[in-house]
Amino acid sequence: MCRRRHARVTDESIVPGSVNRSLRHRAFFEAASHLAEGSSEYRAIVAGLLVLRLLDRWSEPCPATERDTKAWPHDVAPVRRALANVDDAPLTRALVSLVESISTFSSGQVDTRATRLLTYAHFLEQGRSWESAADTYATAIALIDPGGRDADLLPMGYALAARCLRQVGQLHEALALISTGMNAVARQHDTGAAQQREY
Repeated sequence: MCRRRHARVTDESIVPGSVNRSLRHRAFFEAASHLAEGSSEYRAIVAGLLVLRLLDRWSEPCPATERDTKAWPHDVAPVRRALANVDDAPLTRALVSLVESISTFSSGQVDTRATRLLTYAHFLEQGRSWESAADTYATAIALIDPGGRDADLLPMGYALAARCLRQVGQLHEALALISTGMNAVARQHDTGAAQQREY
């Protein structure tokens, strides 16, 4: 039977924007706290948080024959209600697309979650929601398999997350992300070179 993985509480000292912080997607909570409750911006940021929480809960593929037909509708219903209350905009459509991607992946089909997350993060960045965008880029990075088909997106993800953190003055954290990204790229190239030598 398919199990949904829940986030574990981790150390607060982990880099801001990282998906490994003790309160996952803390940036969204903080952003919502600075907005007028009920405003279009507030509804949009809360909808984004709910979609990311759905992503966290359904982090493993579950073939249709094993997927709990009651659990998925129960989890996705409040997310879809929240999205229905958000103004129609490219950001909203990116979230709807991400929900569909989570559904597709969780039922054991193709995984497009990372690319959909990057798209959503881009719209957050355009709206100057820097910390929420950094959190979303970090979430995408965590999903990408360095040896998988989306591996080429890793350098971009790290660079964009770092750019967002620089916008809010988190220069040390941005540098740490850039360093981690460079190491990931170096490992990719080492792996590729080793495979070519073996061939």
